[in-house]
Amino acid sequence: ATSRSTQMQLELELDQVQKRLDALNNEKFGKKSERRGRPDKNKGEKPPRKKPSRTGPTPQDNLEKSEQLHLLDEPDQICPNCADPLLPIEGKTEDDEVIDIVERTYRVKIHKKQVYRCRCCKETDTALGPPALFPHNGRYSPAFAVSVAVDKYRDNIPLTKQVLRMANVGLNVTSQTLWDQLCRMYTLLLPTLMVLHQRILQSALVHVDETTWRLMKPGASKKWWVWVISDGLRVFFLLAPTRGQAAARELLRNYAGIVMADRYAVYEALEKARSNAGGAQMVIGSDGESVELYTPDYTLAACWSHCRRGFVKAEKNDNRAAHPLDLIAELYAIEAQAKKAVAHIEDDDERNVRLLEERRRLRSERSAPVIARLKSWADKAVVIPKTPLAKAIAWMNNGWTQLSRFLADPRIPLDNNLAERLVRAFVLGRKVYYGSRSEHGTRVAALFYSLMGSCRLLGIDAQAYLNEAVLRAIANPGSAFLPEDF
Repeated sequence: ATSRSTQMQLELELDQVQKRLDALNNEKFGKKSERRGRPDKNKGEKPPRKKPSRTGPTPQDNLEKSEQLHLLDEPDQICPNCADPLLPIEGKTEDDEVIDIVERTYRVKIHKKQVYRCRCCKETDTALGPPALFPHNGRYSPAFAVSVAVDKYRDNIPLTKQVLRMANVGLNVTSQTLWDQLCRMYTLLLPTLMVLHQRILQSALVHVDETTWRLMKPGASKKWWVWVISDGLRVFFLLAPTRGQAAARELLRNYAGIVMADRYAVYEALEKARSNAGGAQMVIGSDGESVELYTPDYTLAACWSHCRRGFVKAEKNDNRAAHPLDLIAELYAIEAQAKKAVAHIEDDDERNVRLLEERRRLRSERSAPVIARLKSWADKAVVIPKTPLAKAIAWMNNGWTQLSRFLADPRIPLDNNLAERLVRAFVLGRKVYYGSRSEHGTRVAALFYSLMGSCRLLGIDAQAYLNEAVLRAIANPGSAFLPEDF
């Protein structure tokens, strides 16, 4: 190129290509963390003295403790100086704590059910046995089945690996047998899952997100989608073959409230669907009959963490992205201050009420000016089209209404990180055992991930809860027993 204008145009194109190449290399090979160093405002000042690290063994208050007394051997119970016997000092011992392991074992427990007979008419009756998963008792106890479910869906141990571990301690079983136990528990616990979903849809605010899942049918591999909805106390997972509106409608149903999401187009479309259609929509079902189409009626709030992610990516090639990142960091600092102001309140209900009041005040006084500065910067920024910074600004501007809704409603959090954390259970599962082998397998996985995820949010032991829930379902088929009832 001999023309200076042509040379400048080519240089610009090469610069854009280089930046795209750098971004792709960083996405594939770079660090995944979104943490960034912030300038030290107290530079030159003496750093605060660090608290000394605690020494000694870590307390193990949650472990069962047992004592074992150790005595000297008989030859050693003689004093080496005078040959008199050494006598134990009452109550005097030197104690050492040793953490030991109790290996998991399996046993065959024979339940002998007594048979009774009437002398007169020869009528017989048999005593009842223990609760059983299958109608005709079955060979495996409910506790055994629960342990299989917990190992797979909480600890991500595939059934084939569980079979090997069981064989190492003497139990010979097949993966199909283990799968049969999971399917039976799914049937028993399905009413609980349905009630769990209904409870979440009654909440004022929910978090939603989605990620991929793999359905491994014979001879083919198909991409399915995991949809998650949570109100902070409960979580419900839906596995669907599509990422479109049909699955989102099934997830949200006729929900009316606030939806915190990531500005995925389906959520934005459904937010407008109720007003555009004038309420519930009637459609023709597969059998030719008219059915009501789920049409949620909600207000969509966008996630600042997703907005921030675009600027983190842009900062690697453009230092101007540091300014919006610093402003977003101010928003999070204000939210942290609101939490700190009510942290001393012990009663949960009172603390939540005070937190909303503190958020309302701080967001009005401090967050609103930060948002105004951020919007002003975005309106004045001059960027090259299709660059990471241009895309980040466009994403923020296009979703500005949803992003700024938290200012008017203190119930709305800044981000959707809760849903992203919850969906990690599925992400770990697909990395270990890749997915499900049948559509029924997707439903079984959704149930156990939903119940165990709810247990995690409530801070209760999933195995203890499932043991109780299964026994209740056996005794009262069709009943529901949620983790919050445990």
